[in-house]
Amino acid sequence: FLIACYAMFAFVVYQAFPKHFLKIAAAGALIFLITDQVSAHLIKPFFQRLRPCNDHHVVFRLIIEHCGSGFSFVSAHATNSFGMATFLSVFLFRQRATVVTLIVWATLVSFSQVYVGIHYPGDVMAGGVLGIIIGSIIGLISKKIISPTQTNP
Repeated sequence: FLIACYAMFAFVVYQAFPKHFLKIAAAGALIFLITDQVSAHLIKPFFQRLRPCNDHHVVFRLIIEHCGSGFSFVSAHATNSFGMATFLSVFLFRQRATVVTLIVWATLVSFSQVYVGIHYPGDVMAGGVLGIIIGSIIGLISKKIISPTQTNP
């Protein structure tokens, strides 16, 4: 599902900014690289918080079959999704409807992690904040470097 979403984002960005698409795609890849590495390889090993589905003290019904062996805090899905949504909102798509759609999408991706039982609410909230910070920084830097000239959809 997420691959389809990112493919759709790429298509929309290409349609709106064909001359700058490769630069924007590179910035998007940088967002993914930074959000994923910071959340999965820096923060998770530091806090080493068990996923709720791996913690025997937490009783709940797991919605999915596989829990995952990694740590829980922070959610990389939330960090990646909010990082990309913020980048697209800050850098490219500033119209209210588009920004709200991106935020709702990132929120649903994050909520799904809690719903299926592989993250605590705090994991996705912290991941969302981290993603917003990283997405904002890369978005603001990209504005200075790339500065697309077309009208923002």
